Amino acid sequence: MGDKAKLFEPYRALGLYSSHIPHCTRYHQKHQEHYVFVAVGKVFHTYNCSKLKLTQVSNAHPEDISCIAADRFLVYTGCGNTVRAFQHNRQVKYTYEGHKDEVHLILPFSEHLITVDISGAVKIWHINSQELYLDMEFDNKSFQITSILHPSTYVNKILFGSSQGTLQLWNIRKNVMLYTFKDVTDTSSVVCMAQSPAVDVIAIGRSSGSVVIVNIKLDREIMRFVQNEDPIVGIAFRLDGPPTMVTGGGQKISVWDLEEKRLLSVMERVHSDKIAGMTFLPGQPALLTNSADNSVKMWAFDQSDGSGRLLRYRAGHSLPPTKIRFHDETNIISVAYDSTMRIFSLENEHLVKSMGQASTNRAMARRAASHLDKRKLPPIVDFSSSTARQREWDNIIAFHHKTAIATTWNFHRCKMGTYKLLHERFRNLRTTAKDKNKEKKVGVYVTAVTSTQCGNFCLVGYNTGHVDIFNMQSGLHRGTFVDADLTSAHTRQICGIAVNLLNQVVVTAGSDNSLKFWRFKTKKLIEKIEIESKPSMLSLQGENSLVAVALDDFSILVYDLDTRNLARRLTGFRGNITDMTWSADGRWLVAASMDCTIRTFELSSSSLIDCFLVDTPAVTVALSVNADVLATCHVDDLGVFLWYNSSIYGRVSLAPLPLDYHPTNVVELPASEVTDGDVAESECQTSKEVTQDNDDAHLAKPLDETLVTTSGLPSTKWAHLVSLDIIKKRNKPKQPVKQPKLAPFFIPTVAGLTPSFDISGEEKDSKIVKPMSLMPLSNFASSLLDQESTSNQLTAMNKLKEMGPSAIDAEIRGLASECGGSLEVMSGFLKLILSTLKSRRDFEFAESLLALFMKVHAGDIASDPILVELLEEIEIEHKTCWDSLRKDIDQSICLLNHIKAVNSHA
Repeated sequence: MGDKAKLFEPYRALGLYSSHIPHCTRYHQKHQEHYVFVAVGKVFHTYNCSKLKLTQVSNAHPEDISCIAADRFLVYTGCGNTVRAFQHNRQVKYTYEGHKDEVHLILPFSEHLITVDISGAVKIWHINSQELYLDMEFDNKSFQITSILHPSTYVNKILFGSSQGTLQLWNIRKNVMLYTFKDVTDTSSVVCMAQSPAVDVIAIGRSSGSVVIVNIKLDREIMRFVQNEDPIVGIAFRLDGPPTMVTGGGQKISVWDLEEKRLLSVMERVHSDKIAGMTFLPGQPALLTNSADNSVKMWAFDQSDGSGRLLRYRAGHSLPPTKIRFHDETNIISVAYDSTMRIFSLENEHLVKSMGQASTNRAMARRAASHLDKRKLPPIVDFSSSTARQREWDNIIAFHHKTAIATTWNFHRCKMGTYKLLHERFRNLRTTAKDKNKEKKVGVYVTAVTSTQCGNFCLVGYNTGHVDIFNMQSGLHRGTFVDADLTSAHTRQICGIAVNLLNQVVVTAGSDNSLKFWRFKTKKLIEKIEIESKPSMLSLQGENSLVAVALDDFSILVYDLDTRNLARRLTGFRGNITDMTWSADGRWLVAASMDCTIRTFELSSSSLIDCFLVDTPAVTVALSVNADVLATCHVDDLGVFLWYNSSIYGRVSLAPLPLDYHPTNVVELPASEVTDGDVAESECQTSKEVTQDNDDAHLAKPLDETLVTTSGLPSTKWAHLVSLDIIKKRNKPKQPVKQPKLAPFFIPTVAGLTPSFDISGEEKDSKIVKPMSLMPLSNFASSLLDQESTSNQLTAMNKLKEMGPSAIDAEIRGLASECGGSLEVMSGFLKLILSTLKSRRDFEFAESLLALFMKVHAGDIASDPILVELLEEIEIEHKTCWDSLRKDIDQSICLLNHIKAVNSHA
């Protein structure tokens, strides 16, 4: 089989929005839209700034992206020692290789690209030819480059900032250093630089937390600000009028008034991690920021104190997820170490929601900022949900790390629920404590939870061995499972709880190496089974009444819930089992372990049918209701990764593998993809590039010489060309009634036997008719005279494709000699149709053009032997094409009729 997975193939990733790499922006003139590019691991995302909607995802790099920049047409990324230029925000167009160390700075500069690596090598490339224009070397001991900037209006000048605190201005055309700037009051490292709206004035952010605004023409300090002890990682100037500058350091943004030279406001905790980059949109009071906390945010600066408010954002988990489960067919619930619960939608990214951060007092948490919430609960370890009563009351039960309470959550309202469930026996222990640390000494905490299928009850297990049942609607305690020989259900910690679909049997697993079965209604013990190793978790398959128990000896036991007999023993793991999930029909059991493998077992044959290896261990896995998508989360990774079930979309051999099979080749994790369908066209396309892309598309050959390729044009362009004159006549509007001219008061008459009016003075319309034979040939008709090469023929056909139906009709009618054409032009048109049919391209479009040509020029064709001979060749080629098509169409029609007949009889 090899090491490639048979069942599950990489699909896409959810919940990834940003990293620690500063973003970059671009304005698209055609769309009149700003776009922001954010590096996320091995790919970069493109968001439009109007809605922060994901519009494009690049192809994956071999390593994580280290820096990113953009100009009007291309996006440049540094990955290792290689720089890539991406066209259309997706595919690589140019590659620049030559650095020996990792590239960490990129600056597009007119027709050139400046790249800097960590060893101090500076290379300047010609973008289109990919040739090295200039190579410079800096000694990191004396001048280690940390920032790079092109001052506005400074032709061929680049400003370099160093970790030694000095700045150097270079003329890159002459390869000459022009000037060295020194700050005598602050010699800390230069972290970032920004061009101000004023010429010759730049802002310098240093690692000491100070911001210096300098006139580089005079080498004079204009003003200096100090934000805090954190390095200044970003500087941005408002470009919509107010003289305001914002600086970012740590997790806060400072707003400065440049006229009064004072601090306007401080925006605390704008991100939960350090700010990576910040940019003001030109002409708008909108600031973009991104951070390593996996979020991209836009702030509107319209407050009275000069600060910004959060306008829109895209965010995922700031810390790695710990558990994911499919709530229904399209929604995944995830929890993470950041104490938050989120909902990820498989259908639309705009349906991704956050249910908030867990707190013992949500009312107080809403009044205070999230970082000031002193009642924040520890991370959620596990949860259980039910869809039955989600619109009526809380339907999710969760427990937190080393915490005695279990919290409820509401999926429909997307928020934390009403109740914090805790039995009175533990509440008394807390109330009798004399100091704050007494609860830790007692050491009571929840270790397992589950909810019933009906959504009315939840079961909570503790490290003390107790198992309680609570009502989800009221939060009231409804019973305790107690062994007759004990004061609790188990003597040691509860490792897992499961309830069958009809609320008849409850299964509990304890660290005392026992598995117990209980009556749900009476809370009485049915049977106790001793197992050879300590269990770590339970997973129930309700439809088939099977429960899987993961043990610490790297094996899985499957028990029948009705007979309480051991049905299967699954082995082959080389590490602790981290999670398990069932398919809806109970046919497959998917399990992940710390040996970085994800294994799929078929329960009917007790065999391993699929196993693949990933880079990092999967901490949790979940299989969708239809078993078409597998979701995984991995160690130290913020995303939710989706894998599609290839057996649904094609034939897959499920030959069993050895139980101890272990793959050697690593399968790459999926990357993000755009799935909304209404994605805007790539904003980096120019008209010249679009034309080239269209030409390349038309040069595509059929997969086989016997196959016929259609043009892909809408039917409105070719289907009614023959009947276009009839359609125009039918749609011709009726002429309005003209008002008669006013008659003169005295109408002159002509003398004679019969009196008549004199109308000799009435003006008559005169038109100058230009002979059609004197009209010049059109561009299309001229191209028909030169068809020596295939490219010329494709150019002529592409011109017709770009026209509308009326323009095509006019061009074909203009081929006649009385309309400015000639017999040579008409024969050139028939040669074009013949070559198109021979190439098997644009079949339906060529047929429509030929039908219109024969209808309009039937008389000329009959009188010219050359045209008749060409038509005979076209008839032979047409018959060859149509015979193969007709055979396939007839076969398909017969098969369809047969299927209809079978279904009707059935």
